[in-house]
Amino acid sequence: MTIFSVHNQSEPENDVERRNLKGNVKSYKESVFNRRYDEGTNDMKGKLLQISTHEVHFNSLGKIMEENIHNTEENFSSRTCYLYDDESGYRTKTEHTRYNRAISYQERFDNKGNQIESKTYLKNGTLLSTTNNRYNKNGIIAETKTTYTDKGKEFYNSSLRESRVFTYDSIGNNTEEIVYDAHGPLRAKIVYIYDQSANLIEMQMLDSGNKLLRKEMYEYDSQGNKIVEQEEGGYKLVHQYDATGKKTVSEFSKEDYMSYEYNEDGLLEKEKHYRKHITNAKLLNTIVYKYNKARQLIEEYETDLTWGKSERRLYQYDERGNRIEKKWIKNIGDGDFEEIWSATYDEKGNKLKEVLKADNRTYFEVYLYDENGRKIKTEQYESYLQRTVDKRTTFLYNNKDSLILKTEFNERGNISRDTIIYDEKGRKTHRLSFYDTNKRSTYNKFKYNQNGKLIDRSTFNSDGTLQSRETYEYDEKEGLVMEHRHNSNDEISLTFISKYKTDGALLSREAHRKNGMEDKTTYTYDDKQCLLEEHYYNSNGELTQVIQYKYDDIGNRIEKKTIRWGEITELIKYEITYHQ
Repeated sequence: MTIFSVHNQSEPENDVERRNLKGNVKSYKESVFNRRYDEGTNDMKGKLLQISTHEVHFNSLGKIMEENIHNTEENFSSRTCYLYDDESGYRTKTEHTRYNRAISYQERFDNKGNQIESKTYLKNGTLLSTTNNRYNKNGIIAETKTTYTDKGKEFYNSSLRESRVFTYDSIGNNTEEIVYDAHGPLRAKIVYIYDQSANLIEMQMLDSGNKLLRKEMYEYDSQGNKIVEQEEGGYKLVHQYDATGKKTVSEFSKEDYMSYEYNEDGLLEKEKHYRKHITNAKLLNTIVYKYNKARQLIEEYETDLTWGKSERRLYQYDERGNRIEKKWIKNIGDGDFEEIWSATYDEKGNKLKEVLKADNRTYFEVYLYDENGRKIKTEQYESYLQRTVDKRTTFLYNNKDSLILKTEFNERGNISRDTIIYDEKGRKTHRLSFYDTNKRSTYNKFKYNQNGKLIDRSTFNSDGTLQSRETYEYDEKEGLVMEHRHNSNDEISLTFISKYKTDGALLSREAHRKNGMEDKTTYTYDDKQCLLEEHYYNSNGELTQVIQYKYDDIGNRIEKKTIRWGEITELIKYEITYHQ
């Protein structure tokens, strides 16, 4: 299994190939062993302990039939079984079991690959809910309707609206949203009004009799920055920005305001909360942020000057850059106590679960994927037994496995959406983001060269001013050799340089800033072009980490070993069987 490069590769034909496996694989089992982290010395101590297993079974056609996951640390287990239609071969039913709660999902799609119906059952066949989706001619969802059975309402304890119908203008702005209850009558209507730059300037919520229930208004500066947001008869927020579009001050009452400071990399470094007095302003609260060399947030230190209390928040990441832990240390110096958030991922980097332990309670967020590895739903709730869903996010894809709509429902039934548009060649051209009040806060544009390679990915404010840009350069074999990160002034702040072997395999990747190299990674391969080792160096040229790989005779990976500063910190073993 060679490391991914940007050179042309054939599309995977089945689930075995999608998981980067070779041959007629019948099953594989991944076992992860980690060395414990000593917080006092920042060292990895003790012996390697097994923390998780991930086992997958395939049929003779390479389709996934069953998937089992177990995490020893979090005492988390899941089992997913897949069924397929005999004629079309498409997945028709999925059974997913978590903590002895067995749920089945049955989905239908139209000829464009849009999900038009989804039904949820208990394992005994009891129907819980039915969700139907309708799309407009642009492929954007125009209506979603969820109907719960009595058992479904009891099971989910759901407060989501049963039906919503959306109306859009010619440029994709959501102009109206109509909410119906489960029996059909109109429950409420939400109207959105925009200025000529597509900025949301007013939101009105009306009841079934067209009586105004709530009204929010927004104002913007010439750069598209939101400078005023207020509710009629209620709150008012006023914001100030610097020349680069970074927020510097937020006033949220006549007495209170926040100031923001940034480091030389443009990252937020300090927040200060003040209360105005007749002659001066009193500092009430400060938050200081620290980052590592990879620009990852590693610490927040908050000080409450009014009550003399402090709180420290620490972050850890795995070798892939995934955040795996956040720890709150509260009431520092006065009866410290902790809250801990953690996350687990599969071998492909897909997040499986988040856990928050606080105030003697545990909160969960679970991620579901289909047989193609596509994330289709996330759910947040406090107890696996109660399954009281606080927030649900769904993901829809077209027939080319491209995400076209991400919809988020909170416990009040409010919706936020991301809509992605593609050209006739399946290339992403635009991304429109709507949040809570359905203001299109940002949008992205993507440009490609004549060979279909991405050369420009730009993010704009709603008025068209640049927020950030990434540009890409390729060699004659279409290998990515240069990647530039631009700031809002279109100045290059970070450059990645990649070098390849003559056969296209990646040899090295370096990150450079104006003051020199920031880090470097090199890659070595065997004579079958399977990746053998990755070496990581810091800005001083010191070797900080080595990752080593082993393979079977077919070329499938059977071991991955991570060594940091000379110590083995993680070991992953793979057991693979094949159909005869």
